[in-house]
Amino acid sequence: MMDIQPDTLSPDLMLEEIEYQRSLNQAITTTTAEALFMLDPAGCVTYVNPAAEEMFGWTQAELAGKRLHDCLHHHYPDGRPFTIEQCPLSRVFQSKHGIRNHEDHFIHKDGSFVQVYCSNIPIVIHGRVTAAVLAVSDITERRRIEQEHLRLYNEAQAALGMRDQFLSVAAHELKNPITTISGYIQLLQRWQDKNEAMAPEQNQRVLRTLANQVQRLQRMIESLLDLSRLKSNQLVIQPAPLDIVALIRRLVDEMQPLFTANRLHVFTPDTPIIIQGDESRLEQVLYNLVQNAIKYGDPGSAVEIHVIREAGTVLIKICDVGIGIAAENLPHLFDLFYRANNVDSLHTPGMGLGLYVVNEIITLHGGTVEVESTPGSGSVFSVRLPLNALVA
Repeated sequence: MMDIQPDTLSPDLMLEEIEYQRSLNQAITTTTAEALFMLDPAGCVTYVNPAAEEMFGWTQAELAGKRLHDCLHHHYPDGRPFTIEQCPLSRVFQSKHGIRNHEDHFIHKDGSFVQVYCSNIPIVIHGRVTAAVLAVSDITERRRIEQEHLRLYNEAQAALGMRDQFLSVAAHELKNPITTISGYIQLLQRWQDKNEAMAPEQNQRVLRTLANQVQRLQRMIESLLDLSRLKSNQLVIQPAPLDIVALIRRLVDEMQPLFTANRLHVFTPDTPIIIQGDESRLEQVLYNLVQNAIKYGDPGSAVEIHVIREAGTVLIKICDVGIGIAAENLPHLFDLFYRANNVDSLHTPGMGLGLYVVNEIITLHGGTVEVESTPGSGSVFSVRLPLNALVA
């Protein structure tokens, strides 16, 4: 194609070429998704494209002749003033060098902030800046997506860390009863090989130990199954009219023979308190809380269980005298796999599942569970359940 020089064009062709270039520039500026501002040497607006009007809420008529910095760029998101002398986009008028891919915050007409990438390119003629073109891209959504991806990544990393921690704890907790059971089985085998009979008290002790360890394994497996059901939203509450007073009295009668070193004291009204609840799940909750009170209570101390009818609710308080819980541990006590710092000193078994499951079951009943504690004095766990129908 022949290169046609401007001085070879007729006036009519030159006007046609100028009109073509003007129409082309107008088509580009009006259809681009980027916000475009044309600025004079003082930084005042001479042109605004439709994308800029939509992005920042200002019309060309409103911005024309005004210094753009004063309208869209005058303070930081924290409220501190942002002077034009501090603005790198304005320095191009003195430096005559453009700035590209600058990340910043511009201010919408409604006062909200818009995260942007922007470039400001000066137009220099005969060594003098005669204008500048500011191109701006809204990256708010991109940043939101990046933050969401970062959040999901951090959650995944945390989940992997929790998984590794759980596998370590679970392996340790499962190993202990299995080792005990295996040891007693070997002992029985040796007695059998020697045709020796156990004394009745030895026989009772072995059977009792094996039964306790099997129950311990069963509780661990149930906790793991409950966790799986909760994570897959398959833990189902089957509510029915239930006398919570009768449930607690029965449960205490059943538990007391298992914990002879500690006394369970129950304080309940003389009349029934009827709620809508899943009896087996609430029994699981109360057993867990009472067992914890005994486990972390002082040897020989009493555990108190109070049942109090209040306006529209029933309050169940489980109180122990024991090691207590430090204030910094309380907000995390119902988190999955969490165990307070001071329990390690007692060498008590646990996988950090019990209180998590307790909280989830009570939440499914439309209730709440809270804890108050003083290190060295003990803890009070408070379960509050509605007297009305179960919350869906």
